[in-house]
Amino acid sequence: VGSDRGKFELRSGRFGMSFVLRLLLITILVTSGCAFDTKGCVSLDALTFDKVVDGHRPVLVRFDKKWSLEKLHKEIAERIDASSPLLIAEVEVAEYGEKENSDLAKRFKVNKEDYPAFLLFKDKPSQPLRFPLGKPGSADAVLRWVRSAGQVWVPLAGLLDPYEALVSRFMASSPSEQGEMLKEAEGLVQQVEAAGGKNETLRQLKRELAEYYTKVMDRISKEGPAFAEKELARVEKLSTDASVKKAVQDKFALKANIALSFVHPASPPLPPEPSH
Repeated sequence: VGSDRGKFELRSGRFGMSFVLRLLLITILVTSGCAFDTKGCVSLDALTFDKVVDGHRPVLVRFDKKWSLEKLHKEIAERIDASSPLLIAEVEVAEYGEKENSDLAKRFKVNKEDYPAFLLFKDKPSQPLRFPLGKPGSADAVLRWVRSAGQVWVPLAGLLDPYEALVSRFMASSPSEQGEMLKEAEGLVQQVEAAGGKNETLRQLKRELAEYYTKVMDRISKEGPAFAEKELARVEKLSTDASVKKAVQDKFALKANIALSFVHPASPPLPPEPSH
């Protein structure tokens, strides 16, 4: 009876057998990891690609030459946590010998001159989105693209939870309501700064980012939502400006992540309700 009941639950319960098998496959692949044991990354080949990239979840796939020492993908994979539905994967393409996975590169029109190429697969695996800005310079640039172009929730560095909860309401409110929310945002600055504890550098950074949220809110309340897009373009450009110091570039990258929240307000997906 116990055996029959188990079979019945697999057939008619919340998850079908095909879902269980796909989940098992992904678990095995993630455990095996990508090149150099990148945590949180699935290594794909011609046999496994269509079993994983099947439209059931968003998948960011990096196409690159075999044994590439590219570290950007590792940083991206390690920054995706359980709050995001995004799966990180890679396809290593061999240029010699049996030329493993060259058929996958050809299928998605990825040339070796494009490496590393980032493709985002969603509900239509045959129509991926392709990172449009050439070779990405940072993990932040790729993840901002995933969130904006792909409309997929990903955690971004520099975002402050108390303000993120406020941004979605702020962008959906009238100018008069925004004025009240701006006061609320200004009142959060000291709270956010205090979260930095005794680390003075961290406290200062948190205060600077909190004040940036309030400045963007203030400008939007006066100039309208179009300001957010102009500001995003400005800080993104400065984040890759070779004429400024790396530390300054990094701060502008954090501000670009924040500005994106105003252009594409989003919240992490809610956990599924427990089944009864």
